[in-house]
Amino acid sequence: MLREDRARLACAGPRAPGRRAERRARAERFGEARRLGLTLRTGARVAGISARAGSAEVRLQDGSVQRGARVLVSAGCWTRKLLAPSGVEIPLRPYRTQLSSLRLGSAHRGLPVVWHLPTDIYLVPEGAQDILAGDGTEYKESDPDAFRREGDPSFVESVAERLIALTRLGDAAGLRSAWAGLCGAPPDRRPLVGAVGPSLFCACGDQGIGVMCGPAIGERAAKIALGAAQEGDLSPLRLPADDFPIRGGFTLE
Repeated sequence: MLREDRARLACAGPRAPGRRAERRARAERFGEARRLGLTLRTGARVAGISARAGSAEVRLQDGSVQRGARVLVSAGCWTRKLLAPSGVEIPLRPYRTQLSSLRLGSAHRGLPVVWHLPTDIYLVPEGAQDILAGDGTEYKESDPDAFRREGDPSFVESVAERLIALTRLGDAAGLRSAWAGLCGAPPDRRPLVGAVGPSLFCACGDQGIGVMCGPAIGERAAKIALGAAQEGDLSPLRLPADDFPIRGGFTLE
């Protein structure tokens, strides 16, 4: 499917199952958590966090308070904002990245996951005739509570040009939608997992590849919070929370 003059420049992997598998996996995880006796609250905004040795509180905007022996903050790019009122500064900078969903002119017949290094575009099959295409990364900090969630017209145009150059399937492709989200960048591109104060822990900074490393980060964070594992080189406080250049997580550097 790749144009012959470009195929040697592409990286390919196994066929992806699409976002339906991600939703199913999330539902299975929630079900497993409930079976283990955990209480899950979705859509509950946090107003504040306080912790001291042996106890912690999470205050919600509806006025309720959740109490426990410790609290683990894993809120992606919002983690830094949630910890800041407690006097904790972590080296995490949110940055904006974009993705598009395209409908091809015909079925792709088993197109693999592709990352084209020279143009930095990746293609992920989604169903028989649709693909996800990126990368629209902006290497500057964005506010998690005030960033543009729609795809930029310039990004959509760029994706179309790169797709047409890479595969003949792009000649008749049409845009379904384009959107943007945030990734969290630590200075050294390694996750921030561990203690940030007495009874207070965090897990964040997956650089936008949480779908791959998220389960491992979650398991490590839980063990650290329970005293069953060491932070090692993932300590959230290993580097100062100063300004630093943002580097993408999906790279061969």
